[in-house]
Amino acid sequence: MSLAAAFLPLSCWAAGPGWTGNATVEKLVVTADGGMNILLAPRLAACVPLSGYGPEFAWVAPSHPGFKSIKADLMLAYAMGKPVALYLINDKCQVVETMLGGW
Repeated sequence: MSLAAAFLPLSCWAAGPGWTGNATVEKLVVTADGGMNILLAPRLAACVPLSGYGPEFAWVAPSHPGFKSIKADLMLAYAMGKPVALYLINDKCQVVETMLGGW
């Protein structure tokens, strides 16, 4: 894979690794273990989220060092109805970076 191809956004419905396409945040769920699940529109597919929320939810581990910043970004995108892109580190849709405003 070329370096340029590694930075191309995924279609929003694809699992990672890589960036999702532009999406809007529809739901944020703080889980019992302190993590967070994210439902986007358009939907993702084949994810393995925290606490069994279903295959359309991306997630952020509670141990992620940037958890509070990612949560703040997603809450802002949700409240403002602005697009966001998420970097998914694996095919389970684990989020490690956010891009407010999308691509």
